[in-house]
Amino acid sequence: MTTNSFAKVRELGLLALVLVTLAVPALLASGNGIRPLDTAYLLTLSDQ
Repeated sequence: MTTNSFAKVRELGLLALVLVTLAVPALLASGNGIRPLDTAYLLTLSDQ
């Protein structure tokens, strides 16, 4: 992989992380049946 495509992949990864971070509170607010343990697990994954 060239450095250019790697940068693009990293950019997409960061964008996905931001979208997930924004989506979790929205899902919780709408009461979509996400259990607290699931949310804690997602937050733990995003911290790494």
